[in-house]
Amino acid sequence: MRALLILLFGLLYFGSALQANADSVVYQGQKVYMIKLKGSFKLDLETFTAEHTAKEWAQLFENNAKGFIEHYSARYPRASRYLHSKRFQKKAPALLAFVTTYAKDSGMIPGCTCII
Repeated sequence: MRALLILLFGLLYFGSALQANADSVVYQGQKVYMIKLKGSFKLDLETFTAEHTAKEWAQLFENNAKGFIEHYSARYPRASRYLHSKRFQKKAPALLAFVTTYAKDSGMIPGCTCII
């Protein structure tokens, strides 16, 4: 019985740690958008994430975000330099986590954490 309780608490702890990590990556993606892209895109969080479904976002981010970079560089030339940078390549997985979490088919709306 004691071993079962220890196992149960261990699984709960492990599960909450995984969820915290996932939430952290989504938050990092939101931060990337707010700090690096919002100034060029001029879209609020909800409008930006609702531009595509989760599947569409995933397709845009295939091949090192090539589709995302091409699409958004053409629409927002001011962001092109950052989108083609190595720094963006490092942050792209977090941005993908953010946009797929709040995609238009997710039923979720991103909240402003007032990142400035």
